[in-house]
Amino acid sequence: MKSILLATLLLIGCNRQATTSSTNLPYLQGKMVKVLDGDTFDLLTDPPSRQSAAETVRIRLDGIDCPEKNQPFGKDATQYLTDQISGKSLRVTGTKKDRDGRLIGTVFVAQKNVNQLLVHNGLAWHFTQYSKDSTLANLERDARRRRVGLWADAQPVAPWEWRKKKHPK
Repeated sequence: MKSILLATLLLIGCNRQATTSSTNLPYLQGKMVKVLDGDTFDLLTDPPSRQSAAETVRIRLDGIDCPEKNQPFGKDATQYLTDQISGKSLRVTGTKKDRDGRLIGTVFVAQKNVNQLLVHNGLAWHFTQYSKDSTLANLERDARRRRVGLWADAQPVAPWEWRKKKHPK
């Protein structure tokens, strides 16, 4: 009971902070047209004006790394992301692109931070190689303690380790 209350308070606090601090950041608004995996999807942007056309932008969720599709919990993460964003109005904040040209972004559905929800539910790692976000670190620590999602596995393998084993350089 205590852990549920703590997680709820963390999520509420995180969402307030994220939406408050992100209101001045550049953002895209639109709808998901395709989910590629648990941390990547295509967003069809709302056209900024009648004279402008909508565009499709590939989004990579910031600060997290989900299991690969063929990895344990990969399909679960993909389905969870689909369930969270399908048919909903999305707001994506972010200014950087990765080496593959994907926008690195934080995704909001109403006031919910989807990146944080994936970590909270044990469907993503906090990607510490690229993120020092203490909220994501705390959410992962709590998910591990609760043994939820991929943390129920006796020996979960981080996606970056899985990729190394499957695709050595």
